[in-house]
Amino acid sequence: MRSWKTIVATAVGAAMLLTGAAKAGDLVINSDSSDPAPKKAWESVVDQFKKANPDINVKFNVYDHESYTLFTPRGETPWGR
Repeated sequence: MRSWKTIVATAVGAAMLLTGAAKAGDLVINSDSSDPAPKKAWESVVDQFKKANPDINVKFNVYDHESYTLFTPRGETPWGR
């Protein structure tokens, strides 16, 4: 299992990439990072992204691990295939 520092670094990197490429519109982030440390890291990244990109509507969905696994056996996820 990755440490929360690795997860934060990955999230920050992803947010930086999105910041450079993002235009006005909607961004939906779906995650099963319901454990406290990763969830807090994602929330921080989302908040930073929102501040840097006020014209983008960000929806951050967090699913608990059990609910998330209910969708994955057939290749389905809460947000589609």
